[in-house]
Amino acid sequence: MKILRNLLYTPDSQENDCTLTEDDVYSVLSSSRRRAVIDIINDNQGEMALREVASAVGDRDGADVETIYVSLYQSHLPILAKHDIITWDREDNVVSSGPYVGQLAEVIDATTRVLA
Repeated sequence: MKILRNLLYTPDSQENDCTLTEDDVYSVLSSSRRRAVIDIINDNQGEMALREVASAVGDRDGADVETIYVSLYQSHLPILAKHDIITWDREDNVVSSGPYVGQLAEVIDATTRVLA
C-alpha cells in the first residue's frame, strides 16, 4: 500500500530514524480501539483528557466508558505511545498526537474506503 510505504520511508522519517516497521503498523492497526484512538486524536489535533478519549471511543462502539477507559489505560495507550503514535502524560492522563498519527489516520481512511 502506497500510503504505508510513504509512512515508513519518507525523508522526514529517515532523518528521525523511524522505528515503525510494517509489522508494527499492522499490529497497531489490528485493534479497532487503537484505530478509533488514532482517528479521534488526529481529528482533534490537540491534547485530550483520557476520559474524553474513552467517551469518544464509546460513542463509536457503544461500549461502557469505564471499560473503555481501563482498556485504553492498560493496553492500548501504552502500545500507541511506545511507537510514538501518540504522546501520553500518565500523571495528568492527557493524550496528544505523536509524529505518526496523521499518517496512520490516512492508512485507516484509505483502508475504510477500499473496504466500503
